[in-house]
Amino acid sequence: MAHRVASVVLRRPLWTLLLASLLTLAGAWITARGLAFDTSFAALLPEDSPELLEVRELQKMAGGTVELVVAVQGGVPEERLSFGRALVKSLRQNPVVQRADVEFPVDFFEQRRLLLLPMERLETLRDRIDEEIQRARARANPLYVDLEEDGPSPWAAVERIESGDSKQALPQRVYTSADGASLYVRVKPTGNCSDMSTGATVLASIQGTVDKQLAGAAGLSVRYAGGLAVNQQQNQQMSRDLSRAALVALVGILLLLTLHIRRLAAP
Repeated sequence: MAHRVASVVLRRPLWTLLLASLLTLAGAWITARGLAFDTSFAALLPEDSPELLEVRELQKMAGGTVELVVAVQGGVPEERLSFGRALVKSLRQNPVVQRADVEFPVDFFEQRRLLLLPMERLETLRDRIDEEIQRARARANPLYVDLEEDGPSPWAAVERIESGDSKQALPQRVYTSADGASLYVRVKPTGNCSDMSTGATVLASIQGTVDKQLAGAAGLSVRYAGGLAVNQQQNQQMSRDLSRAALVALVGILLLLTLHIRRLAAP
């Protein structure tokens, strides 16, 4: 069989090249329409695997599995904060964004400081308050004689906690760098951004919103960080490396054929 194919190729080289070209074009057309490069780690698991189902359920409730940070630089702090707040409003209207924040809801947690205390400390505080209430009731009786010394009032501890004087300090209200030169806008995308193609689409949409908002803010610039941006950068670098490796391999194969057969037309 190989002898017959070789004989046909030698007798009809031009027809062989034409047939090979047609088959190559047909294969490329079929590949473009029916095949795709799935870069998601979830593609390695069966569709009904418990791990994959749990991740998808989590994505529905909390959004994507990665985060994007938009670092705003330049200008004065007031300008950066004003730009960040306007950008957050624009990003929240983008369908690919689950949520966006530039400020931490400190007031929410300050009003609920007691609810955030460790259970052991809450139980101790509750017991001290109950003892103080019982002693206050007993003192209301004119025949009661209190022989115990007054300790620190539990109400003072409660007031200290509510006023924010406790040791547990809350995070800063605005997301900024340690030196205050950068303002951070934290963005939570929707969808499965571990898939590189989906992540690229989501990142491009968010960048479009940022660029539109940045057009009216002179003196400010932005940089991107976080899992979404890093994954895309690594994927682009890996794609460039693979392209270079494929080109080097192709050139090496052509040189090997030429040197082995000792004819330039052999490849």
